[in-house]
Amino acid sequence: LLVGQRGFGLLPAASLYSASIFGLDADGRPVASSTSFVAALNWLAANAVTTINVSLSGPPDRLMELAVARARQLGLHLVAAVGNDGTRDVPRYPAAYPGVIGVTAVDRNGAVLAAGNRGSFVALAAPGVDIWIPGQPGTGADPVDQLVTGTSFAAPYVTAVLDAFGDDADRMLAAARDLGAPGVDPVYGHGLVQAPTACVKAASR
Repeated sequence: LLVGQRGFGLLPAASLYSASIFGLDADGRPVASSTSFVAALNWLAANAVTTINVSLSGPPDRLMELAVARARQLGLHLVAAVGNDGTRDVPRYPAAYPGVIGVTAVDRNGAVLAAGNRGSFVALAAPGVDIWIPGQPGTGADPVDQLVTGTSFAAPYVTAVLDAFGDDADRMLAAARDLGAPGVDPVYGHGLVQAPTACVKAASR
């Protein structure tokens, strides 16, 4: 979604640093640990990456909390999915940590994803329902295009816009289009993220 391929991507000219934090548990299922999360943040900081997308959510973790706080001190800006558990006022992390921009998903009509978690940790809404992604080369003989849904797929839209705003989160939040109840609310946060005018003009060329 961020840099894409075949001319597809929100920031096709950007340099993408991908820090995988997942391994496999005893049953072969993907699992992430707080130590791998910290290692990823350290690696990104060492490579001077300041705009960071985190498409995962989970329970609170003290080590993760400390790592996020340190990342903020170093000038890193984190955007994170709020999760798809369908809960209200049950914070999911790292989206709910101070300074992290929590993102929920909406469809093309602006309706929030029913499974998207809700609460004061929701900062922005972005497209995240039936998002088209071209098939990934190298994953099979015939890469298959697919539609994906979830807050993890909404987060990259906000990450791209934050980068376009020069990591100025306050300006990005102020530019959001209000959705739902007037003002900041626990469903849409500040509202639907809006790309800067310069971005829109570039995309239309």
